[in-house]
Amino acid sequence: MAQSHHRLLSMKRKIETWHDKWKTTPVSDDGMTLKGSIESYIPLEVDDPSIVRRAEQTVRNYLKNVQVIRKIADAYGVRTYFFWQPAIQKSRKQLSVCERDITQYPEPWNRNKDHNRKISRCVCAVWDVADQFLEQHGIISLTSLFDAKSDDLFLDWNHLTPRANELIASACVNTVEMHCQLSGVRRSARQVAQKNSASVM
Repeated sequence: MAQSHHRLLSMKRKIETWHDKWKTTPVSDDGMTLKGSIESYIPLEVDDPSIVRRAEQTVRNYLKNVQVIRKIADAYGVRTYFFWQPAIQKSRKQLSVCERDITQYPEPWNRNKDHNRKISRCVCAVWDVADQFLEQHGIISLTSLFDAKSDDLFLDWNHLTPRANELIASACVNTVEMHCQLSGVRRSARQVAQKNSASVM
């Protein structure tokens, strides 16, 4: 019991130290700078530099969070994987009638066109900025996962149907499994997922 308490305190101190460092570390440290002028990231769908600037801030914050999580995981010998899910505004899939409505009204409970147009532009900007940096930071993009699908996969601009979640889960497991095989890890990710499925459910 005392040993457990000591380990928890030790972990708490490490997290606090990393958190303090994260708050005070300049953005340029550890390769977190998004190089290039902000104008170079402006996607065709977005003509408002302020939206793209906020998108860059969002991606930078996400990458810094990834960095913190990796440091904590590394300290405890845990291997981490990060996946970037598809977005309907950037999807090349054949959209259903419902999905086409979502592209017009990402927040269907709010029928204000200007409000919904701004959400779409913001999402496009974040995904366009992220596309520049995911691979170099070891983050796996699943943006094109639904491109060959035609059934309903999006519930709104950021939530997915159960079928879409199955596709993403399968892609994640396959990626981890392939990495394990390349790394010489014998136990498959699918076996781990099956063993833990009861507790996850």
